[in-house]
Amino acid sequence: MAQKRRKHGGLVERGGRLTPKLRIALYCICGITVPFSLLMIVGAAIGGVIPLIPT
Repeated sequence: MAQKRRKHGGLVERGGRLTPKLRIALYCICGITVPFSLLMIVGAAIGGVIPLIPT
């Protein structure tokens, strides 16, 4: 059964606690951008090393 969510200005009530909307937005943004940024850095490092490997 889904819980009811009531809005209180800039806060969202969930599970009896009030959470700022900004915190929820930051968690979502960081959860999306951080993993992809780390993967892009690893990919760039691998791409930069490949020409240095003697064959």
